[in-house]
Amino acid sequence: MFKPTQNQRVLVSPFQFVALFLLVGVFLLSTNEAQADSASVTGVKQGYSQLSTSIETAKMPVFMSLYHRDFIYTAIDGAGMDRGPWRRVWQEEFLNRKILTAAFEIQKVLEDGAEKVVVQVREVIIGEDKESGERNLKETLKEETWVKGEKAWQLFGTVIKKDLTQAQLLPRATTENVKNSALQAVLASTEDQRQKVVDTFWKAVGKFGVPLIDASTDSTSQVTFVYKGKGSEARVVLEGGLQSGNKNLVRVDGTNIWFLTEEHRREARFSYRYRVQVNTPIPGRQKVALSESIQPDALNPNSSETSSIVALDKASPIHGTHKKDDVPSGAMDRLTLRSKILRERRFVYAYTPHGFDDSKKALPAVFLLDNVTYAARKQLQTVLDNGIATKRIPPMYVFLLHSEGSKSKSFDLEEKTIEMVGKELVEFAKSRFEVSSQAKDLVIGGNLLGANLALTSAIKFPGTFGKVICQSGDFNQSGPTGKDIIEVISLQEMVDIKVHLARGTLDSGVIRLSNRYLRDVLLAKGNTVVEKDFQGNFNQNSWLEFILAQLSAN
Repeated sequence: MFKPTQNQRVLVSPFQFVALFLLVGVFLLSTNEAQADSASVTGVKQGYSQLSTSIETAKMPVFMSLYHRDFIYTAIDGAGMDRGPWRRVWQEEFLNRKILTAAFEIQKVLEDGAEKVVVQVREVIIGEDKESGERNLKETLKEETWVKGEKAWQLFGTVIKKDLTQAQLLPRATTENVKNSALQAVLASTEDQRQKVVDTFWKAVGKFGVPLIDASTDSTSQVTFVYKGKGSEARVVLEGGLQSGNKNLVRVDGTNIWFLTEEHRREARFSYRYRVQVNTPIPGRQKVALSESIQPDALNPNSSETSSIVALDKASPIHGTHKKDDVPSGAMDRLTLRSKILRERRFVYAYTPHGFDDSKKALPAVFLLDNVTYAARKQLQTVLDNGIATKRIPPMYVFLLHSEGSKSKSFDLEEKTIEMVGKELVEFAKSRFEVSSQAKDLVIGGNLLGANLALTSAIKFPGTFGKVICQSGDFNQSGPTGKDIIEVISLQEMVDIKVHLARGTLDSGVIRLSNRYLRDVLLAKGNTVVEKDFQGNFNQNSWLEFILAQLSAN
């Protein structure tokens, strides 16, 4: 019989839940009991019953072994059910997702003959997407035709009559592994205690803040992400945290508390945000529309417009981010680059160190491909002011190239974008400021795709930049030649360039792997590579922490 396991919860409407309950309650019983089955119908029903039982009791190994028999079952009349057609019907399901549970019910016999049987079948499958790991339930009404061959009954055809239910599956909230005492109290409360305990929980959240952090060991802490629901949420997903993609938060039954717990190293600093799916009724119709929004944690005061930051107790401090009265301030001005190559404007924020506004002395220059991720310009300005005042870095110009205000709204690796960065942007800076003409004094850098674009531009225009800074670089995108940057470097002659790679321990596996491949190729070509890992994922706080170190390093 089909049923959710104890650690699953099905996101379905009350009507759908009742329908599923009625379905599983009578699942292996015929709904056509008043009519005496022929031997042919009995045999077909027996096949569906055996299929359901084998999946439920022994899961997929037994189910798959059925494919290696001559027949799935032997009917009363001695005929067998051919395995071949079933294999073809289920092959697509197996390719697309991992089948966890499946069950079948014959609802109605539409045709009962000695040579042909047509049945209406209700099929319920719990599957897991192989890429995302998300679990879902699919309930379908099918019409299936069986014909008797020379040795076996064969599935002649399947027609999908109606998709009844498609729902996401979430784990059921339990006290297992939850260390936070306030949340434990909610999970352990009875129904009549629940509201009072929930009120106490939200008061504790207001006092101590989120995420909830509880020490696990000397080296790790349990981090509990908490979302306060409004009642219309169908699903809340965490982006960030551990490297496992998007993860579903669990709603505590009968409350507005959604949560997810993870174990993190106590040195970690990382960003996160929520994807919230909401069911909205459509006026005048008995349907709802599913909308999704991406939002920072509204309960976390350390949040920007796009994400929230959490720093655990042993996270290294970010030096130089606080403005000091005795440190003179440079200037951060927005300029407009009217690109002839792109045929559009691009905003460039130019940092000028204190006392060098009208200086005729040539200074080093840094070009950061911002893409609005170094958007904390005032904080970056403070970091630069402090770094210059303490002589950690020499006076320098810093140019932040933004995608905001442009047509494309983002960076790309098209030939014209690379040319704009490596040629037009540099010429733009030199026409307005006394920028050094020596390549060793020019640095280009960025994060994510901006890091890829920075490295690609440095290679495309050799002799222009002496150093490339890559922070959580995404080097998997193909450039204008159809090859990614790692392949381009491996196929060409050596380019004398220094590359600084910074990547987070919580960056995605794709980012970390591409950084390792890039490092190996650069070293094989004789380039200088400086690596640095930080405990966290890509976020502007971690990048600010390392920008001075990367700028000051040789």
